[in-house]
Amino acid sequence: MPQREPNKPLMRYIGEFFGHILKGIRQDVSKDRRIIESEHREEKRGTTVIRETRIREIEVRDE
Repeated sequence: MPQREPNKPLMRYIGEFFGHILKGIRQDVSKDRRIIESEHREEKRGTTVIRETRIREIEVRDE
């Protein structure tokens, strides 16, 4: 957890919080096109369970 500045009021923290949310809403995501594919596998061996997850991510950038 980040250290809290002693002179920073609570309303400043709340304003920063909503500022980050609004920045995410306004951001143009059409530039970052990604294809994400995930694969899950589970295998049981007696009392042991082996889980494997693979994530493939492809990022397409226009130049």
